[in-house]
Amino acid sequence: MKSLSSARTLQGRAVLSRTLAVGLSVMLLGGIALTAAPARAQAQAQAALSSKISKDLQPYVSTTFASLPVVNWARLVNRKTYAQVLIVASGSDATLANLRATIVSRGGNVLYNYISVRALSATVATADLPLLAARTDVLSITPNRTATRQGSLLQASAGAGSALSLMPTAFGTGLDGSGVGIAIVDSGIDWSHRSMMAADGRTSRVRAVMDFVALGGRATGAAWQLGQDLSVKTRAVVDGTANDLTRMTPKATLPDPYGHGTHVASVAAGAGGYQSPDSSGIAPGADLYDVRVLDADGTGDSATVLAGIDWVIQQSRRGNIRVMNLSLGAASTDSVLIDPLARAARSATAAGVVVVAAAGNSGKNASGATVYGTVSSPGDEPSAITVGASNTFGTAARHDDAVTNFSSRGPTRGSFVFASGNRWTDNLVKPDLVAPGNKILGAMSADKSRGTWNFLGRLY
Repeated sequence: MKSLSSARTLQGRAVLSRTLAVGLSVMLLGGIALTAAPARAQAQAQAALSSKISKDLQPYVSTTFASLPVVNWARLVNRKTYAQVLIVASGSDATLANLRATIVSRGGNVLYNYISVRALSATVATADLPLLAARTDVLSITPNRTATRQGSLLQASAGAGSALSLMPTAFGTGLDGSGVGIAIVDSGIDWSHRSMMAADGRTSRVRAVMDFVALGGRATGAAWQLGQDLSVKTRAVVDGTANDLTRMTPKATLPDPYGHGTHVASVAAGAGGYQSPDSSGIAPGADLYDVRVLDADGTGDSATVLAGIDWVIQQSRRGNIRVMNLSLGAASTDSVLIDPLARAARSATAAGVVVVAAAGNSGKNASGATVYGTVSSPGDEPSAITVGASNTFGTAARHDDAVTNFSSRGPTRGSFVFASGNRWTDNLVKPDLVAPGNKILGAMSADKSRGTWNFLGRLY
């Protein structure tokens, strides 16, 4: 993470980027009149229709299921191919009631109706995708792609030391993030870890826990339950369970069974001065908000991540959540104009939240060669501060730092085809900066009563 002392400057740049991106999307998606000859107009209309359906989803519309790659978001149900998708919408129907009713009437289901970004998570027959794409209130349809954890992002080498020494505080430092909330959208946070405690050593700085992994199983059950609109039920559960930590039942036996989120939280706001070497993070006085979207294997999906971002935006004013960390990503071929995670990150920036996203870990291929154009979503969003990983080589000085070979590199290559047949490619310079992300000392989650480490702790 970038030092909080410079967050306002970065946020200003992010808002400017967001304004440009939104303006461009309004200009380009506002509608293009077809004035060509009828045959050409029909071809253009078909191009516009297919462009609403993501490239990795299009083969499932017309190709025999048995000949297609196995993915977690598509399967055969009653000899018909169904796909879990994210539908980005627009128009005057604030609750998307008509679109939801259409999906259910055609044997699909609606899992989630997001508030902060106009979109639905749904399961639909792939044969119905062209019909849905033809609707004027549908902007894009993308598969519910897998989202996975990314590398984490520290004090001396990241330049936070000067800010931390400006004035004395309970931690003996200065601008330490006190009073600022940081949402960690990840695999969970071990809220009882000593690094997560306040200056009194007893009160956790993890102020709230929202477990969307548990919510997914509890509120929606199997995602392949067809013919139902479950969005009202999921919305009620989310709105009714923004519990304070003192009223939150810890999930399973481990608050963070995978371990990635706890490590990321300690990099952002760990208070590790009690040990040597000091493992303190960038803002050791900040409040933390645990938004769990990745399971015990460190994986999740775009729909769950979108729900987590949605919750952060809704709660940002209540908890003074000023920063949201997304050290995760999903592969996407879509332009940021229509990509659901990019649009959600843009909404968070508009709500006053500084969005920090990992660039990804796809900087080299299996043969070790450098690969460009691999920044994942939502790191491809221009309003997000996208961070690549550097190697400090064990020193605080920066002169010997280098970008790690695994860190994803731009430019971004998401694209969109307009009704005219012209293709727009984002081609954005990303990441925006690099920060220490190699061999970083941080907190490990554990079940204290059983002496059990998280998955990463057992693995390494």
